[in-house]
Amino acid sequence: MAQAEKKLLKQKIYSELQQRILTGELQPRERLVELEIAGWFSCSQAPVREALQKLEEDGFVELIPFTGSFVTALSVEEMKELFEYRKMIELNAVKKVIDYLTNKDLEVLADTIQLMREAAAEKDLGKLISYDMFFHRYLVEKTGKTISLKIWSRIDMHVRRFIAHTHPRYFHKLEDIAETHVALFEALKNRDVQQAVETFTSHMEVNDMLTKLGL
Repeated sequence: MAQAEKKLLKQKIYSELQQRILTGELQPRERLVELEIAGWFSCSQAPVREALQKLEEDGFVELIPFTGSFVTALSVEEMKELFEYRKMIELNAVKKVIDYLTNKDLEVLADTIQLMREAAAEKDLGKLISYDMFFHRYLVEKTGKTISLKIWSRIDMHVRRFIAHTHPRYFHKLEDIAETHVALFEALKNRDVQQAVETFTSHMEVNDMLTKLGL
């Protein structure tokens, strides 16, 4: 197999496993068996091992010597910390870009909410999480701050994973996840910085979420 093909296969395995972890198909502390995963992709164990190493670097998998590979589990305190860092980055982004959002930008955000609604109606949690991430990522990208975007991306993956595992207890239905973004959009469209900050702060309030979850 050519080097380029090996790289593509490793990325495919990484992306597939990451998606299964994000949507909750692979549960925290679940063991990941290299031979079994290799069977899913009809490949050797080498690219699977490389994909697992990358997942470990990104905090999704823990590799325990002589024991195996396991999906990581985040503690409540770790989740609180991640939510706080995410909130800091997004609030900074909102303040920076709100006066410079074009009609095209607003159209993209409005379309994303509609795509979230459609994914929710189809009960497609994977798509819903992807569109949810895109909505927030779009604003962070607009700041042009590459380091903030890299940090946000790492944090948000774990935030979305938390939501995927807990949404049945926190949201009555998937459509609710999409609708929580309407107020965010309206504040941005109205160029109301104070309202946008308050709305985004409320949207990312982790303590209320944890209380409702009984954590």
